[in-house]
Amino acid sequence: MQGSEDTCYKIRHAKYMPDGNFFNSKHKGTSQFWQGLHKVKHLFKWGVVFKVRNGDQSDHCKFWEDCWAKEVPLGISHENLFRMVRNPHCSVSECWEEDEWVMDFRRSLTVQEYNSWIDLTTLQGCNLESDAADIVSWALEPKGHFSTKSLYRFLTDWGMPSRVAGLIWKCKIPLKIKFFLWQMFHNKLQVAGNLVKRGWKGNMSCCLCDCVETVKPSFLQMSLG
Repeated sequence: MQGSEDTCYKIRHAKYMPDGNFFNSKHKGTSQFWQGLHKVKHLFKWGVVFKVRNGDQSDHCKFWEDCWAKEVPLGISHENLFRMVRNPHCSVSECWEEDEWVMDFRRSLTVQEYNSWIDLTTLQGCNLESDAADIVSWALEPKGHFSTKSLYRFLTDWGMPSRVAGLIWKCKIPLKIKFFLWQMFHNKLQVAGNLVKRGWKGNMSCCLCDCVETVKPSFLQMSLG
């Protein structure tokens, strides 16, 4: 089994990732599976944390867009500088020249902006001359290893498990009722108020009370009825 997995990986790597980087790989003209991965690849970046040491992964790590120097991307912590960068997608390795950080801005910096840049370039623990290898970890799991479960949990509940959802799925009731209750608590039922948001041209009014048909009133009416 392990040998077949290695073969599949080598085939995908040779066909789709000639430069060795999934995030920079092309998706036009590829299979639907690969195109689907590219549609959600930005989600993987949410949990990836780079610890830059000697820079062996710094061509994959984006200076402004990835989490590597602080707990948030530098494009968020230093948004005032990020808005002026000529190449917002530059990698860490592209910004390290002759033992110092360099950046190409679209205009000259003010005194305040320059001080902000000086503060940014004194990044603690970042030295591309180190002998230690870079570390890439997954922040959504305690052990630092990627799992689809942790990413799904983050997407659905922003990392906080839903007590209501847990009770619903543990109930000894028909599966179709579980799906219905889950949709109701997440406001996903096909009521008029939700259908209009998706482009439906029908009437939003409830046929019983003439109010806008939403999940909560509809459920209460069914319960009372």
